[in-house]
Amino acid sequence: MNRRPAPQLQTMQCTDTMPVFAMHVIAIRIVGGGS
Repeated sequence: MNRRPAPQLQTMQCTDTMPVFAMHVIAIRIVGGGS
């Protein structure tokens, strides 16, 4: 597997991880508070 240094991919991953993490936290809080 050839992996090329892609700063754009790295940035996209970081930007993608932030909203995903927030969504997970919000979902967990909603589930925990709603139950």
